[in-house]
Amino acid sequence: MAILTFNNSFEPHKTRFTHVSLNEKEIHNCVLYMKKIFERDQKNRPPSLIKKEKYERMFTNLCAVTAISRVVNFPFINYSNFDKDPVTQLRETVGPHFDIVVFNYGEFPLFYYKMYKKAIFICKVSKLEYIVCGYGTPYIINSFHSKSLISSPEIRQNSSMSAFYGFEHLRSLPKNIYDFKTMVK
Repeated sequence: MAILTFNNSFEPHKTRFTHVSLNEKEIHNCVLYMKKIFERDQKNRPPSLIKKEKYERMFTNLCAVTAISRVVNFPFINYSNFDKDPVTQLRETVGPHFDIVVFNYGEFPLFYYKMYKKAIFICKVSKLEYIVCGYGTPYIINSFHSKSLISSPEIRQNSSMSAFYGFEHLRSLPKNIYDFKTMVK
């Protein structure tokens, strides 16, 4: 049996995934949204209490949902609505029991095991380039995971997280909102 690596799990299926490079308008919308969020948060607490990682994670999720929007040709995000984060805005269309799993290229996607939600897996290649891998049901996600694939020993030993490796079982996202809504029901 071969050793399971990111490359031998991901690369054979990469061509059927949708590659998205955010365009100028999408980048502008994401940056402006984050600027407004940061300004709002600065009013409510001193700058020393603002965590940079929170904004980096939020920007990544914002760009990932923007990439999904591009694939299904539907604007999930209202970039003027700062009261709801991007994933919450996506859930308003697809339902509350839905998630996105964003992971860096070269690393297996991590999720809290046992997964009870449907999810879209998105690979972050760079801050502005994403690979929308596809959609998985809780059954698929829970069937193709291994704690041993987590690279961090601390996370592997001290959390309930697991790593997903079943990229070939993810369903591609349709190119329109109607088929997308049907798929995620």
